[in-house]
Amino acid sequence: MARGDIEVYQESGRWYLRVQGIASAFRGFERRDEALAAGRREARLRHVDLLADEVRSSHDAQPAA
Repeated sequence: MARGDIEVYQESGRWYLRVQGIASAFRGFERRDEALAAGRREARLRHVDLLADEVRSSHDAQPAA
């Protein structure tokens, strides 16, 4: 996990995006697939990785090593 990566996480039944190293979320979603799609776009724009539920990728959700 690198500072600046985009993280998708669930809290209280909703899905959120946040930047690693910053505690608060910057977007919220009802569904995981919506959060993942938005997270991929944001990661591409920022040239960082996407982290999602024990899954890490470079703009796509792929299993972590």
